[in-house]
Amino acid sequence: MTKWLLVCAVIVTIGFRYISQTNAIQKLGDDIRQHEQRLDALRKRHVVLTDQVAGLKAPRVIDAKCRMWNLGLGVPRQSQIVRVPDPMHLPKAVPAQVASRTQDVRDN
Repeated sequence: MTKWLLVCAVIVTIGFRYISQTNAIQKLGDDIRQHEQRLDALRKRHVVLTDQVAGLKAPRVIDAKCRMWNLGLGVPRQSQIVRVPDPMHLPKAVPAQVASRTQDVRDN
C-alpha cells in the first residue's frame, strides 16, 4: 500500500512540476513577444527621430531659422576665415616655415 502511495505522490509531483514549467514557458514567451513589440516600436521611433535630425541639420533649414529668429548669422566672408595648417601633414624638414606662418596668422 505504501508503495502505491509513493508512486502516486511521485506522479502527482511530476504532473504539478510539468504544469508549472509549461506555465513558466508560456509567460516567458509572452514576455519575449512584448519586448519584441517594444523593440520594433523603438526602432520605428529611432527612424523618425533620425529623419527629423537630418532635416534640422539641412543648411536651408538652419538659414531659415537664423532669419526667423533674427540671429544675424550668415556665411562668413573669405577674409573672416583663418586656415591653420595641420601639423600632422606638414613636411618635417621645414619647422621655420611653420613658425613664420603661425606668426603671420597672429599678426592678422
